[in-house]
Amino acid sequence: MQNTEYRIMGKEDPSAAKQIAALSFLLVKGRRDIRDGRIIPAAEVFAEFERMDRNETD
Repeated sequence: MQNTEYRIMGKEDPSAAKQIAALSFLLVKGRRDIRDGRIIPAAEVFAEFERMDRNETD
């Protein structure tokens, strides 16, 4: 992706290449984390938020 110009809505956008590269990096990292088991199921995360919320209101 380096040295590539991107056109967004007919305009040259030099920052688009950086944004696309950053997004690509995050997607690759996320897939590796999933593959390697470095994830917490969403249900567990939200259950923890609920517990924290209940503890704050007590």
